[in-house]
Amino acid sequence: MHLLLSLLIFLPSISYSQTAICTNGFTLVNNKCLKLFTEPATRKDASKTCGKYGGTLATIKTSQDNSDVVTIVANTKRRVWIGLYCLMNDPPTCFWDNDRVSVAKYNNFAPNFPYVEIGRCVTFKTDGKLAGKWLNVECEEDLRPFVCEIPSTFEDDCALNYNGYCYIPSEGEAIGFDNARRSCQAVCADLISLHSDNEVRFIESYYESSNVSSIQIGGRAAPSKYYKWVDQSEFDFNNYDRLAGVHGDCLFLALSTDGKLSKGSWYGDNCLESRSFMCKLKIGTQCDGTNTTTPATVDPVKLQSVNCKYQWTS
Repeated sequence: MHLLLSLLIFLPSISYSQTAICTNGFTLVNNKCLKLFTEPATRKDASKTCGKYGGTLATIKTSQDNSDVVTIVANTKRRVWIGLYCLMNDPPTCFWDNDRVSVAKYNNFAPNFPYVEIGRCVTFKTDGKLAGKWLNVECEEDLRPFVCEIPSTFEDDCALNYNGYCYIPSEGEAIGFDNARRSCQAVCADLISLHSDNEVRFIESYYESSNVSSIQIGGRAAPSKYYKWVDQSEFDFNNYDRLAGVHGDCLFLALSTDGKLSKGSWYGDNCLESRSFMCKLKIGTQCDGTNTTTPATVDPVKLQSVNCKYQWTS
């Protein structure tokens, strides 16, 4: 039985640029991609908006980073949310959203701040004598503009371009892990490996308006029973849901929350399950379409070649 999928691929040789760029209207400032959102929001809603782009509220770890945010908010008259949260009135107890690192090495708090009695969240002053300084505010009652940050990438015609990789979703389900992987390998990609909360949010955002509840990802149990990424990348991030109540040798990413599964978490299941899937390809990879190495367990998945803007070769 043949399964017809479309990975929306376009294979002719097109050059790509190694110059760093930003996507989705973000501005490249010293190799960081920043964007000011002027519609006021609570801290929580602002963070959710950033997450839809695979990013976080702005992170400031050096004086240059601070200057970059000053540049982005230059025409704003209100304080803006940044991705910092304080536990106590001491800078080492204030942590960035993106990596939970404290501001012990660098901070630009205004005098007498942090001051959590006002609020645990932190804003960036945009004008006046305190322009560029950080001040605490209450997290949920205040509505403020905000600055999001996403990783830079490289210029490419890829429709889902994130952090130096092209992401290719299937338009249907593959019968089992091996057949999903063969479909990816046919365009010199592999099933996605996941390396950060932000990458997971980026993928969740793509499927947000779909009816897909979970997708096959590129994790498979080794003989030692530890999961590994089949693309050979480091297993440096783990969001496995041990309470899911389902177990198997192949990993799946939950895209919704139900009685057993939590959105954004991974769970193990039977490798022969039929699922939608997503492939991941490093931008600039040279591809002639002959990279399939995984044997098929059923007839290979057919790929429909259509005229779109995915780019595969350097």
